[in-house]
Amino acid sequence: MKFFFLFLFLFLFFVFFQINSITIPTNFDWRDIDGENYCTIIRQQHLPQWCGSCWCFSSTSALNDRFKIGYGNSRLDINVSPQHIINCGQAGNCDGGRPYLTYDFIQKNGVVDETCAPYEAKNKECTPENICKRCPGANQECYAVESPKKYFITSHGNVTGEAQILQEVYLNGPVVCHLAVTQELEEWNGGDKVFIDTTGRLNHDHYVSIVGFGYSVEQKVPYWIVRNSWGVEWNPSSSFGGGFFNLVRGVNNLDIEEMCFWAIPKLDDITKFKKK
Repeated sequence: MKFFFLFLFLFLFFVFFQINSITIPTNFDWRDIDGENYCTIIRQQHLPQWCGSCWCFSSTSALNDRFKIGYGNSRLDINVSPQHIINCGQAGNCDGGRPYLTYDFIQKNGVVDETCAPYEAKNKECTPENICKRCPGANQECYAVESPKKYFITSHGNVTGEAQILQEVYLNGPVVCHLAVTQELEEWNGGDKVFIDTTGRLNHDHYVSIVGFGYSVEQKVPYWIVRNSWGVEWNPSSSFGGGFFNLVRGVNNLDIEEMCFWAIPKLDDITKFKKK
């Protein structure tokens, strides 16, 4: 029996040591891994009309990234449908929602590709045609596609605080985090300059995804690399064509480190991305 406990102790010590011996780099960006971009495109949640679907776009964008990462293919484009989740996910609508419930729906039911259910920025009923439809010709009616391909996740959860978020982003990919929006942030056009809120606002009313982190030598502060869902015309001078911004890290600025969510995509084959 004592050998069993000795083995258990050594095993737990090894696991603890391995977890806590991970070296997190100073700068890391999923948009530039040895010159390859593993992040999917910036989205615009408010077209063709206003819709409070940030919860859905941040969740699906982070998941799309993780499919690229999981398959080790930066040129792979899997874009799951936010509209399908709005229609059927019971996770929220154009008045707001929850990433945790989004991932719960995807794990249990799967989600179709966006070519099945294009984004319309409106709340719609969950009907077969609103899950996946095909429109074959100009003078032919659209019809529901039977048994469309769906994408799943194997698990999901959350992390909180700078250390946990750093490790999750570095080891597994982008995460979804809530954010408190201020007028200054809405009007931000500082490019890659680190945004530092001074209002102290922590009442989060928005969701974004963290795709990396770094340290600003000029401003002497660490930061998160954050992807928004307000289109490329928001903060257009930021790296990679607009839509991203850098937010000061480690002080829970705008409540971004209070709670973040992750999901592990279900892959069709076993391939694992390895950072060099």
